[in-house]
Amino acid sequence: MIIPCNANKPLFLNDKFDIIFVGPPYKMQQLSLQLQNVQDLVNPNGIIIGQHQFREVLSEHIGRLKRFRQEKYGDMRLSFYEKG
Repeated sequence: MIIPCNANKPLFLNDKFDIIFVGPPYKMQQLSLQLQNVQDLVNPNGIIIGQHQFREVLSEHIGRLKRFRQEKYGDMRLSFYEKG
């Protein structure tokens, strides 16, 4: 099931998800904040995927998340995070 919502104001604060995808629109350099906003919504073994411009460099650690994979597709990049 896909549930679209605004990462700035998550609607499902009491729910947990296996996969959370955070994609545009958001301003450059704000994806780290968006990932922190949703980190408590992912299950302990779940993942959060952030889509961003390939020029935007994200930290390996954001909040309680740790990046375990990164893929480049054209002018965008996907960064995969898990709790860790």
